[in-house]
This record gives sequence, C-alpha cells and structure tokens, in this order.
Amino acid sequence: MLLWLLQKLRGSRPRLRVYVRQHASSQCSAFYITADDDVLLQTAEEIHLPKLLKPEFGGGYKEFTVRDMHCFQKGSSASELLSSQDRGALVKHVLESARAEHGDEHALEPALTLRVGQSIVPACVSRGVISNMFPLHERASLDYLRQKWVKSIFNPQPL
Repeated sequence: MLLWLLQKLRGSRPRLRVYVRQHASSQCSAFYITADDDVLLQTAEEIHLPKLLKPEFGGGYKEFTVRDMHCFQKGSSASELLSSQDRGALVKHVLESARAEHGDEHALEPALTLRVGQSIVPACVSRGVISNMFPLHERASLDYLRQKWVKSIFNPQPL
C-alpha cells in the first residue's frame, strides 16, 4: 500500500519530489513532499493565484501568469514571489489533484476502494491511510515538533 502511494505521488503530473523517512519508534513512515519552482509557478498560474502587481503596471492584484512574471512585485524568481503559505497551498493543490486511474481501484484495499477519477490523497486522509498532513514551514507545527521531538531525546518520536 505504501509503495503504491509513493509511486503515485512521485509519478504525478506535475512532478513532486517525495522523500520517505521511516520512524522505527512509532513504526510509521513520513512522506516529505516538495516541488520545484517551475512546478509551483505552473500551479500558481493554473489556480489563478492573485499576486500584487508592480506600481508601474497598475498596482493591485492580478491573477498570476508565468508569461507576465516580471510585472509582479518580487517577480524575479519563485522563491521571492511565492510566500511560504503560497508554496504550501500550491503543493497541497498538486497533491489533491492526483487522481485514481483504471487499475487503481483495489490498490489500497482493504483500507480503501478507490473510484476512477477520485482524488487519492483526500480519500486516504478520510479513511486513515494518511494520518496527518501539515506544512513543515508552519511555525506552530515546527515549534511543537521542536519541543516534543527534537528536544525530547529519550521519548518516542511523534510520527
């Protein structure tokens, strides 16, 4: 089940980078997922992400397009243009866009039976195949992990 899900996420279009970490103390696996800047920019255009225009182009907000990237404030690169919240939302959008195809219906049984065209990640979350999702840039989550995991050397790891 885990290998199938990993294969689906790595094979998604647009491509995601997925790293797997095994946590022996909790007997869980964690997927660390990120996307390259070109994937993030393409997805921002796809979902019509509003971004702030430079004053010389009229100011205000406009739906982002890669072609007009130079017109947006901080538009010289994806890392400057997209906030960490934007990046997290864009990766989440790509994750939720991964759909079941013919032949995938029984890949997650007995935990879950998928329908063709069904979004895989939300279905996995609702049935407990995926126990938790959160962006690692989220300050509250990072502080919690720092206290409960990093600084708790002798306690089991939370993942």
